[in-house]
Amino acid sequence: MSGVPATPAEVVAKYNEVVNAAKKTPQYAAMHKVGTVDIQCTDCSVSMLQGTVDKLLQSFMKGTDKTFTVTNGVATDQDGNQADMNAYIVPNGRDAALKEEYVASATATASGDGYTLDIKLKSETSTFDGTNTVKPVGHESCLDPLNLATLELPAGAKITEASMTYPGATLIVTVNGAGQMTKLDINLPLEGTGTGKLGAQLTLGLKGGMTETYDFTYELTSPLFTPRRRFLPGFFLCLFMRLSLVCATAFFIAGESLVGFPYAQSHPTKERSPYTGKTAKSNKKQPARNGLFFSKFIPGLLYLCTRPEPSPPASFSTSPTPTRLKSPSIECLSAEAATANSIACWVSLPFLRA
Repeated sequence: MSGVPATPAEVVAKYNEVVNAAKKTPQYAAMHKVGTVDIQCTDCSVSMLQGTVDKLLQSFMKGTDKTFTVTNGVATDQDGNQADMNAYIVPNGRDAALKEEYVASATATASGDGYTLDIKLKSETSTFDGTNTVKPVGHESCLDPLNLATLELPAGAKITEASMTYPGATLIVTVNGAGQMTKLDINLPLEGTGTGKLGAQLTLGLKGGMTETYDFTYELTSPLFTPRRRFLPGFFLCLFMRLSLVCATAFFIAGESLVGFPYAQSHPTKERSPYTGKTAKSNKKQPARNGLFFSKFIPGLLYLCTRPEPSPPASFSTSPTPTRLKSPSIECLSAEAATANSIACWVSLPFLRA
């Protein structure tokens, strides 16, 4: 598979690259960190105190189990505490700077659309003289080995001298197809001897180790689109589209109903003649019911946007000359006279006299 490191030097370089990229994390991500510390007292010069020493070691060596939400390199744990990602991923507070000379073996294996890096460090020794610690350089370049000078001990306990051996830590990194670290497994074994005081001068033998596991989940979008909030953009977009469709439909129907098309159609109606009193069919266009409905409903809606202009003053007459209407009786007499004249004319025709 292309992109998989082929040589130990490439594997070491890729390890530094992906770990340091995770420390800065420009994307939005979630990280789950689980760490354990297990160091036991295997030997004690005062045998009756061995159990007491072992219990003290277990009491102050606490593990870690936290989930972090990471945004642009700032991690927030479940308790709301915030810190730079650089403080949570080993080596804490600094970049990984592993070198090939510190490595016993380094391989890369294709896995899915990515690959897995498997690194084992060389064995190193660390000493402590009661004040200063000589650190294991190779382990220090990429991990946080035990620092006896800053180790918090129970009241009355003191380490006067120690020699710690690191048989060789193992680092396993899973990288996805985008070149991002999705998992980091660390196993840091140690063993050693030392002298100290716990009410009496003691010589101790210690053995154990530290493990840490990091799991990363990357999001390609902002926190607004995280699983809890991902539905919000789609909800608002759907709501906006529905409102837009309703408004467009209402204004379209309002405009069409006002001009009378297509909601004004020809409907046969019956009209009464003012002259004969008889009714006859007419094809005069009448507004359809839906047009009439919207022509009454929409103006109320449009009033919210535009107030109508006031109507002109009422006028009882638009002509300077008074107009007098004819009486209905005059119309009736005129119609009867016309009928009589028509009958008289018909009777007077010559062929009717024969």
